[in-house]
Formats: sequence, structure tokens, C-alpha cells
Amino acid sequence: SSRSTGSGDGGTVQVSGRSLQLSTNSEVTTATALGNGGNLSLNLSEILLLRDRSLLNAEAGGAGDGGNIAIQA
Repeated sequence: SSRSTGSGDGGTVQVSGRSLQLSTNSEVTTATALGNGGNLSLNLSEILLLRDRSLLNAEAGGAGDGGNIAIQA
């Protein structure tokens, strides 16, 4: 996770590997309170699996733009 609680933009979260499996309310997220949302980049050679209310999120608060989510699997 990456989070900005001030006026700055959210940070970028990058995940690389063979696979990513999230389960039971797991999250990969980037968020900001006032600036633009950070980006989320997943570079996986095989599989991305989300189960049981898990999520990917690139969120902006206030008037900022949401971040991008890029998935290569």
C-alpha cells in the first residue's frame, strides 16, 4: 500500500513476480487524501487471483484524479 495523508499525490505501487494471489479481504492499494491517486502496476508472468472480497484500488481524495491500474499477466 501507498498512502498520502497530506496534499501530495499518492505513490506508485509496483508488484513483479510469477503470480499474485489475494484472499479474504486482502488489498493492494494506493490512495491520497487531497492530491491525485497513485498508480498500481502489476507485472506477473502467470496468474492474478483475487478471492473473497479482495481488491485492487487506486483512489484519489478531494478533487484529484484517480490513479491508473495496469495489469500484465
